[in-house]
Amino acid sequence: DPAEAYVAPGVIFGDYADYAHINSLQLVGAHDDVLASFRNLSQVRLIATEAHDGYQPGDTIWTFGGAVNDFSIVDGNGDPDGGPCAQHMARLLPNGHLTLFDNGSLDQGSALGGQTADMCADPADPTGPRIARPHTRVTEYALDLTDPAHPVATLVWQFAPEHRYAAFAGSQQRLDNGDTLVGWSASTDPDGTGAPQPVASEVTPAGQ
Repeated sequence: DPAEAYVAPGVIFGDYADYAHINSLQLVGAHDDVLASFRNLSQVRLIATEAHDGYQPGDTIWTFGGAVNDFSIVDGNGDPDGGPCAQHMARLLPNGHLTLFDNGSLDQGSALGGQTADMCADPADPTGPRIARPHTRVTEYALDLTDPAHPVATLVWQFAPEHRYAAFAGSQQRLDNGDTLVGWSASTDPDGTGAPQPVASEVTPAGQ
């Protein structure tokens, strides 16, 4: 639904023509469900591609983040940022955990080289107006789907270096040795401290 979008209409792409901005896909599970990242909805969805477990092709199995979030990810789950925001590279790991390159956002008034709206949930008011969060992190959530009507996402790991903000693009990949490879895109230093910005980082589970 374009009404779920957090981008401003009419900037470069016309009226909500880029309302979803799908930026990653992954086939997962025995039924080849599609895990899709919708950047401009600040939302990740798992979508059925074939009939199974009561779902028909095209049905949304669950939605994580955004205006119609199915998960409890704020109250009692220890995520100080209240969930994903303008994310890239959503991936489900073999253990079922969800990893994201969580960009954050800042309304910079342009769809090229920036963002056209503040797109992040307010941890104090997750269903209220979106706020700015010009800080990028990599996150890993454990997804508890025991009760499909009340799924829970718990932040179990994040890498959130200070003074790092990638307004667009970026990637993360869990390596076989347990480290995480992070591609920082055109990350900048939003607060003017002059911190050096790498192109890529390999990060240990301890955050080194």
